[in-house]
Amino acid sequence: MLSWFTVRQLGAKDEYKRKEAAEKLGETGDAAAVDALAKALKDDSYLVRQAVAEALGKIKDVRAVEPLLEALRDRDSDVRRSAAEALGRIRNSRGVEGLVLLLKDDKFNVRKAAADSLEKIDPNWSKSAAARGAVPAFVLALRNGDPEMQQTAAETLGQIGDVLAVEPLSVALKDKNAVLRRVAADALGHVRDASAVEALVRALEDRDAEVRDAAVQALGRIGDPRAVEPLVQELRNPFSDAFEVAKEALTNAGASAVPTLVATLRERTMRKAAAETLVRIGRPSIPALVGALADEDDGVREVAAETLELVGWTPANPAQQALLAIARKDFTASMQIGAPAVDYLLKRIDDANPAVREASVESLGIIGDTRAVAPLILLLKDSDGGVRYHAAEALGMIGELAAVEPLIASLTDDADAVRLACVEALTRMVDARSVVPLVGALGDSDSEVRRAAAAALGVHADARAVEPLVSSLQDPESRVRHAAAEALRNHSSPVSIGQLVTLMKSNAEGTRLATVEALGALSDPKAIAALAAALEDPSESVRAQAAEALGKLGDSRGVKWLIAGALAKKNAQESVPALLRVLEVATVSIDSETLQAVAHLDNVTQQFAFVDGDEAPQRSEVPIDCTEVRKLALEELMRRGEKA
Repeated sequence: MLSWFTVRQLGAKDEYKRKEAAEKLGETGDAAAVDALAKALKDDSYLVRQAVAEALGKIKDVRAVEPLLEALRDRDSDVRRSAAEALGRIRNSRGVEGLVLLLKDDKFNVRKAAADSLEKIDPNWSKSAAARGAVPAFVLALRNGDPEMQQTAAETLGQIGDVLAVEPLSVALKDKNAVLRRVAADALGHVRDASAVEALVRALEDRDAEVRDAAVQALGRIGDPRAVEPLVQELRNPFSDAFEVAKEALTNAGASAVPTLVATLRERTMRKAAAETLVRIGRPSIPALVGALADEDDGVREVAAETLELVGWTPANPAQQALLAIARKDFTASMQIGAPAVDYLLKRIDDANPAVREASVESLGIIGDTRAVAPLILLLKDSDGGVRYHAAEALGMIGELAAVEPLIASLTDDADAVRLACVEALTRMVDARSVVPLVGALGDSDSEVRRAAAAALGVHADARAVEPLVSSLQDPESRVRHAAAEALRNHSSPVSIGQLVTLMKSNAEGTRLATVEALGALSDPKAIAALAAALEDPSESVRAQAAEALGKLGDSRGVKWLIAGALAKKNAQESVPALLRVLEVATVSIDSETLQAVAHLDNVTQQFAFVDGDEAPQRSEVPIDCTEVRKLALEELMRRGEKA
């Protein structure tokens, strides 16, 4: 209950009694004391006025608002502070106007009390009409106040965010006081008006690092496209104070920063920072990054693909799938996508990176789309040998005859691998125009090219190739001789038996072996006679080859020789496998007497002698299993109704 004695004590002569009375009335919290306390706010003693203001704050009656607003202009800072705190406790919106102006008080504790109370009354006080109305007063304080007051004014103008503050804050960016310049830059960022951009961009050159950082952050908050480029330039130096601040500012700028950041991916030194910032911006980055998947720079494409993955993007259609696969250099995936990937692969065959060109060309060959033929023909003259090789290979896989002449022209390429790819491509196409050039390739300096040419001429089966192939049976490389022999076997036109018989007199064992292989494809009596004569050849390998050929042609002399060779301990290892190959394809043509001999062929051993250092020759035996040859002979005899 209100003590009227205590109220009367507010008029006591002793200021300490008056102060004590005000404190007691505040503790009681009785609203009946408000009027008396309001009058006491005019007491001569600042101690009493301060106690009265505190008491009114504790009572929290709205009738005290007007008197307290008046007390905000008290000559004593402690009274002003207590009045501001009291208004914060009462939390009536009428208090905002006076408290806003108190933010430019010359005492820090008063300004802080005013700021705290404003937050209690209305967290959005800075957007109120009262705050906007106070802007001119703070602009004046910014221009004419002491350094501390100028900083407070700048901070407050930033909180209010009125565009009228842009010009004076921009001027403050040139002040000699670095702290004020920093606060002004920060305030302009909170105002977020595009008219501040030019002044803030100039502040990026400020000699004070904190001012530069504040300008970077402010530009990021404003998000004006003109601010993006200067901010992006801050990403050039990862060791600068503004580096992380610039990334954060660009992130705040959001979609407006995306085009410049994506363009910056072309600069290797800034690529990582730009990509990280795009990831932070998130989904607004996606359209521009998808466009970057088709960039001419493979590094940009790769980073764009990685960034899109981090953002969580997935392709919406086969075309986007192809773009992503090529950007990631996942050419296996691009091949699987097929036709939708062709247009994008064609754009990559001119890539600056030879590895990308090669992979793109290889993919086009596997996809096999004819749209690629003309561009691939041009790539037969690419500066990179690997690209030329893959272009020739791809043209062969596609198989368009329009590529025949260009491939023939490339048979003179400096690179062995390219000439080989051209030969193999022409082999696939089987065009008569390539026969003569392929005959010429039989004389290539590279044995693998000669081998491929011989094989190709076998596929073409053109009579013009016969004599050159016969000559190739004398090639110094066994692979070439074998390919020539195989090619001759595929020719339907009769081979010059005389030439082959003559080659059987060659001193080179390899030539005689290849000739026997060629003769083995002919059922001509002269060929059989030459093979029979070869059973007396000084080379065991030639004799075995001739015997096998005769057996397949149905001449029992060959089989009998193989049986004899199987029984000979020195020849069993070659003869038994050869005999098995003959029986697998030609048992019906072998006479019964010979089959009986095979059916009774026992397992044999072959003796070997080897020398170890200075020791005497050592001998060993290797068992040769004849089970399979006996089985085939027995089966054929049973089919004929004969007993073994």
